[in-house]
Amino acid sequence: MKKLIAVAFVFLSFMTFAQGQKNFLDVNYIEVTGKTVREVVPDMIYLNIVVSEQDSKRTNIEAMERKMMKALFSIGVDVKKDFRVKDFSSNFQRYFLKKTDIKTTKEYELIVHSGAMAGNALVALESIGVSNISIEKLRHSNIDEIKMKAKIDAVKDARMKAKVMTKELGQSIGKALYVREQNEYIRYPLEDKYRGARPMLMRVSGAQNDSGAPEIEFKQIRIEYTVNIRFELL
Repeated sequence: MKKLIAVAFVFLSFMTFAQGQKNFLDVNYIEVTGKTVREVVPDMIYLNIVVSEQDSKRTNIEAMERKMMKALFSIGVDVKKDFRVKDFSSNFQRYFLKKTDIKTTKEYELIVHSGAMAGNALVALESIGVSNISIEKLRHSNIDEIKMKAKIDAVKDARMKAKVMTKELGQSIGKALYVREQNEYIRYPLEDKYRGARPMLMRVSGAQNDSGAPEIEFKQIRIEYTVNIRFELL
């Protein structure tokens, strides 16, 4: 008798679950895809600076480092926060006549926060004889918040599409039954290998800032976000 009751209970539970599943599947719904694209100007420009000397004394490169810090400080760079040594190396080559050639190289990372500041930095460094400067990468200091806003915009886009489509049918949408993130893509200009972004990383406009340095315009960071949502159809 107890076994019979247990079997009946399991059967009823299964039937209830199946009915619930059936009811869920029988709900009329509309499925839409929301998408948003945001482009932001990078506010963290990483510059790579290489200073080399070929001498028997290291004081020359140390003196150049002090000159760089002074020049960058004069244009408003926070040298304690945004300027640092990345690498330091020395190569020793000894010749038959007992002459020693010591080649010392020091590599630095400088972060500037606008195209105008990048132009100022280039001019300031070139004025003291430093010209081996390249752009390492571009970033944005508030990228996480920008990504979150892009997600919200994608959801709003999906809801708007669903409303417009159902209105033409004389119906409306209810609660969301299903939400799935389809795609999140961030394209950093320097790292875009598929659209030839490296040559288009930046351009120098004809304008100049107050200090006479060229205005540099960087290609924007592109953020794409896609979401798939099913809304109940009323």
